[in-house]
Amino acid sequence: MCALPPGITINTLASTSCTASGATAIATFTRTHGDRGQTIRVDHESEHFIVNFHTGMFHLKPELFYRVEVHIGSTLLGFLDLDVTSKGANRKKTKKETQGTRSH
Repeated sequence: MCALPPGITINTLASTSCTASGATAIATFTRTHGDRGQTIRVDHESEHFIVNFHTGMFHLKPELFYRVEVHIGSTLLGFLDLDVTSKGANRKKTKKETQGTRSH
């Protein structure tokens, strides 16, 4: 499946922007190394890879956005922007709903 090694990076973004300029990496995962002991696992039969990102261990701040970037070698395959909430009751209504939807 992967001749080149997969990599996943979690970055903080500015609270009012969805651009990656000035982003700070808070976690990085590869097949051999990873934050908090987590590494990427590859399932060749199902042709996918996975890593566990335990958000509670990273003290994420609700006022910030976070970006998950997926790479193969040095090529960015895609990314996902995260909007965290401080309380479970807020999970159904996030900043995205009040500030407009961001799609990439």
